[in-house]
Amino acid sequence: MSWATRLVGRDAEIAELAREYRRAAAGEFGSVLLLADPGIGKTRLAREFLAQRRGRAIVLSARAYALGDTASFGLWSEALESHLRGLGSEDVAGLCDGFLDDLAPLVRSVAAARGSADGGEPPRSRLLAGLAALIANLSKRLPVVVFLDDAHLADASSWEGLGYLARAIPDSRVLVLVVARPAELSERGTATEVVLGLEQEGLLTRLELSPLNSEDLSKLVEAFIDKSPPRALVDWLQQRSRGNPLFALGLLQALVDEGANLASPELRSVPEELAERVVARLRNLEEARLATLEALAVMGRRVELRELVSLTGLAVDDLPVKLEQLVRSRLVIERSAVESSHTKSRIR
Repeated sequence: MSWATRLVGRDAEIAELAREYRRAAAGEFGSVLLLADPGIGKTRLAREFLAQRRGRAIVLSARAYALGDTASFGLWSEALESHLRGLGSEDVAGLCDGFLDDLAPLVRSVAAARGSADGGEPPRSRLLAGLAALIANLSKRLPVVVFLDDAHLADASSWEGLGYLARAIPDSRVLVLVVARPAELSERGTATEVVLGLEQEGLLTRLELSPLNSEDLSKLVEAFIDKSPPRALVDWLQQRSRGNPLFALGLLQALVDEGANLASPELRSVPEELAERVVARLRNLEEARLATLEALAVMGRRVELRELVSLTGLAVDDLPVKLEQLVRSRLVIERSAVESSHTKSRIR
């Protein structure tokens, strides 16, 4: 699913990334953790930022996948290969700076420059030192921006690599932009430790993307339909998408496909692709969390904790834990009512 629309509502975030880049280009290693729920536009924002640096920086890009845990330093291997495969063997060997044998098992282009990747994986200390040397040498040519997408799926060693590099080459012209989903990331022990450690040392900036507000959503819709949108349409999309650009555009496309009246929007059915995305998010929920979510969906309104206990059959001590996990996953919104001591939740 893809729509050619301009980026809206992200000027402040682009400006923050630009500030971090200028610091890195001046000789201070930096890292930014860009967090957002699925569909909010974190990858779109990152690519817009990278496009603005085209020709002025070396961009190393990689994306983690669900099966990426099987490869040590998988993200760094892919990111380096994306650039090194365009260089000659002598150039690659020079960049490795004495770590050619150590990096050969990790990066295909280094193995090609060496002639083979025989000898097995080197000690982790040598491999990390080699990564640092290679990236530092690249940054002597141009500032380096490393873009690691879907990093909540990355192997633990790739996160360890980030922690090592931030401390090993602090004066290098390197900016690492890490993109991840907050709920999934919070369940990764090594990732959480690395992020908290770097934040504490002032080596990482956390940047969280919020859903679009009504004004920015109106701009997005205008870019899509090429005219000022009816207020009723923007309100309808805001209510149903909650400012999620992907879902808003999916709903808008469905309205257009059905030939609906945009001044009085109504959909006969949820678009199949959007329904599949929702199902994919729910597929890995454990039974108790899924039952809680289903109960909230059936009620269709704010529900008090005591009501949920009777609806789900969960113990009163277990339900808050399940709700906290759902809230962290952004599937449920938690609100505290002033007039009541009970915490209320409703389906998002």
